[in-house]
Amino acid sequence: MSRGSAVRAAAAEALAAVAGDGRSIDDALPPVLGTLDAHRDRALCQAICYGALRAWHRDALVLGELLSRPLKRGEHRLEALLHVGLVQLGDMKIPDHAAVAATVGAVPCIGRSGARGLVNAVLRRFLRGGPELVAAAQDVTERRYSRPPRPSGRSR
Repeated sequence: MSRGSAVRAAAAEALAAVAGDGRSIDDALPPVLGTLDAHRDRALCQAICYGALRAWHRDALVLGELLSRPLKRGEHRLEALLHVGLVQLGDMKIPDHAAVAATVGAVPCIGRSGARGLVNAVLRRFLRGGPELVAAAQDVTERRYSRPPRPSGRSR
């Protein structure tokens, strides 16, 4: 496993703890940062996590368009890894080839070796049509500001 893949896997672990287990990023991030050796790897992992959380609701809408069918219930690590890939490609200055290769390389680290093709396909689809999908997601107020939709019946 490359260092880049280890960083992406660590970010996915932290994000899965937030999205799947309801932990705060402040609780979920330190243990995974401790698994990374270099300071720049820890900094990149933290930047990916915060970026993915900022764009989570927007990217969830984009993922819904990119996936041919929804992920199975409880696939928090795989979902988090897809968010890791999308934030790198859409919001960070990481070269596309490096982001895709490192993210696909992280798939076995999260225990889903069979999902390499899925992650690769989703990220490559995003490279082909991502800007249009992100623009469409920005038209939905909740996604533009990356907040969950309000429950029906509540006004503000």
